Amino acid sequence: AIDSGYFGIVYHATSKTDNKIYAIKRIKILANDENKEHIEREISILESCHHVNIVRYYKSWREQSKSKNKIYIMMDYCSYNLAKVIIDMGNTFKRKWGLPIGPVEYFISLNMIEEILQGVAYLHSLDIMHRDLKETNILLQNNQDTWTIKICDFGLSKAIESGSQSHTKGTGNLAYMAPEVGTGSHYTTLVDVYGLGVMFVAFLKLEISKPGVHDPLKNLLARMMSAIADDRPSCSDVLDTIKQQPIIYDVAAVSADHGGEFGIVHHVTSKSGAKICAIKMYELQDDLEMSHILPTLQIIAKLDSPYMIKYYDWWRESGLSNITKIYIQMELCECDLKQIIDNKLAIFGRKFNQQISLVEYFIVHNLTQEIIEGVEYLHKNKILHRNLRPSNILLKQGGINWIKIGDFGMAKMQLYPDQSNTQSAGDKDYRAPEVHVGSKYTTQADVYSIGLILVELFHVNINKYDTYSELKGIIGQMLSGVSGQRPTCSDILNQIRALPIMYNTDQVQADTTGLAQLDKNDYLKAYYTHKME
Repeated sequence: AIDSGYFGIVYHATSKTDNKIYAIKRIKILANDENKEHIEREISILESCHHVNIVRYYKSWREQSKSKNKIYIMMDYCSYNLAKVIIDMGNTFKRKWGLPIGPVEYFISLNMIEEILQGVAYLHSLDIMHRDLKETNILLQNNQDTWTIKICDFGLSKAIESGSQSHTKGTGNLAYMAPEVGTGSHYTTLVDVYGLGVMFVAFLKLEISKPGVHDPLKNLLARMMSAIADDRPSCSDVLDTIKQQPIIYDVAAVSADHGGEFGIVHHVTSKSGAKICAIKMYELQDDLEMSHILPTLQIIAKLDSPYMIKYYDWWRESGLSNITKIYIQMELCECDLKQIIDNKLAIFGRKFNQQISLVEYFIVHNLTQEIIEGVEYLHKNKILHRNLRPSNILLKQGGINWIKIGDFGMAKMQLYPDQSNTQSAGDKDYRAPEVHVGSKYTTQADVYSIGLILVELFHVNINKYDTYSELKGIIGQMLSGVSGQRPTCSDILNQIRALPIMYNTDQVQADTTGLAQLDKNDYLKAYYTHKME
């Protein structure tokens, strides 16, 4: 047996017809058909439910003889339940009761809670009370590496036929039982809301009576567990509240994954789906800071390029303090160019002054082209990035390209050539001379930053022209102290595309067999795999 329900034992079996695994619930019919009504009710409810978060019913049958009298119910097979999730998350995140929830744990939890609420809200829309909601009755089904919540065990469920209908006293698990169930009062679907509140508190390990962290969520859970049924929100109301507040989360209470210009970035599970995304948080002390962040939001709203980080949404939250928080939801990338640069020599077994192998050169050349194509897109849209550095150039697998440019906290619209811009903007290690001294500067300041990045990416000494002369010539132009003498991104791309390899194969021992068949993505994937190892 894999589990047991209120009236039966659940097994898993492989079907001979389609070779799929199903759950089979076996229920023994008691003498005089004492439990027959409960069984028929469970089957009837399962037959009527068609929702992604309700366990799917396929069929049922009865085996009756002198020695046995049993009913079998065939359903979705789910290998995991919420009780096991709670144990595994405790072992993974090692957080004690009442302590702030980290961002990753929080969003994984909220994603599951939302799916549970969707399933229960669906039942209530059909006037069905579950009456036995607990961790072991909340299952998770794995389908192509995506986990979906499935509510099961309707042995105690009941359809509401009238508002004044009486129901069984003391039905369900005592730990999750609403007060009106224990006293035998008339009750409604709000008993399920009470049980959900108790379950969610245990799942999230929250001290409801202690304010200070996750207060909006605690207040919502407290309302769900109100002793007075009419004071509880409906399941749909709870679901709407969570959807309207994508965060309900005090990010300041936990550590961040990493920082960007003005903001802190966390990586979390999106509640709109199973995908992982990134959340960047800005803390604003006053309206002046808000006026500084608004241009950034306006710029990222305009971005539409495969070379830019995708921005999904942003929202504003104000608490009891004077601090306002802005959250920006965006796609999550696996690593950044700084990590590639820091590990590349070790990956390819090369020292700084040694020649670059053909494969390494080919990969880095393609990354370079993608970086410049991304910055060219910005410049064509009159946007100065002003903070290009390896940690702001990210890499993501699975698309037509690998490079994703991010962190637009210093970005600015360049609407006319003589426009004045802020002195000393961006990372000083990648800052153009004219930015340092406070002169007027243009998009050519970004070109200078890219030149410095390419020196690190290729690991070349541009003052020695005995190797890679074409490449060093281009980088030398990009690093000109006179901004007007630097090529535009379009000019650089034209030179790179005219010289697909720009590589002196006579000076290295390289196997050029099959060079014409080299595929950029194959090598990038291999490169990324080596890097992660």
